[in-house]
Amino acid sequence: MAGAATATLGLASLIYAISEAPKNGWASPATLGTAGMGTVLLGVFVAHERRASTPLVALPILYRRAVAVPNLAVVLKSMVGAAQLYVLTLYLQDALDRTPLEAGLLFIPMTAASVLASPVAGRLTTRLGARRTAVWGFAMSWAGLVLVAWLMPQKDSLVTILLGMAVAEAGFVSASVPLTVAATDGVGDNERGLASGVLSTATELGNALGFAAVGAVIAAATRPVGADALLSGLRWGLWSATAFAVLALMLVVVSMGSSSRRQPEI
Repeated sequence: MAGAATATLGLASLIYAISEAPKNGWASPATLGTAGMGTVLLGVFVAHERRASTPLVALPILYRRAVAVPNLAVVLKSMVGAAQLYVLTLYLQDALDRTPLEAGLLFIPMTAASVLASPVAGRLTTRLGARRTAVWGFAMSWAGLVLVAWLMPQKDSLVTILLGMAVAEAGFVSASVPLTVAATDGVGDNERGLASGVLSTATELGNALGFAAVGAVIAAATRPVGADALLSGLRWGLWSATAFAVLALMLVVVSMGSSSRRQPEI
């Protein structure tokens, strides 16, 4: 209970500090105090887990490069996914004046791309290895997001924007599959459950950080009132998602082991 409470409250405090910083000010006592409290709580979590006889998370698993790097990449990947969905929903409804139903239907190409890319990513992971497949995935995700962000001011480019959305989603899924394999592949059989729990936490943490970070960027960029300010803020939000994709790509290229490969089942 102590581990769950300190980890949850610590992460929540940091996310709250980021999401409220545009309103409170990045150097305000509220932002710095909340961020400091979150840091202290996470420090307490680490200290407690080291001494606990039955820790929530056996910390030595996080010291392994084969586990830590894929999970950090998963955090960044989830930040990309949360950011792009948040920005694109606001763009379709508020910038293009589409109804919620119309906006939902316009996400169908992304959904189709996700369905088609998932089995392909599995086969590529078996053939090329986790690192190469993840690199291709993040590169596709980055390219699709750049295309969308570039064309957002042009309201007559909806078809091309939908294509960019589909490419970004295909890349997102293509990175998700090998990272999931890599994050659970470098542990023993008795650690599979713990590795899966760490992976799930990394995914949810990335989602929360992605929403908080892109929301802060949009809020900071849309302080002037008006449609142009909204569109500019949404573009900045999507550019931030491309930055997350670049960071994930660099992390995978530099730090992820090249031997991570899923063998075909016999």
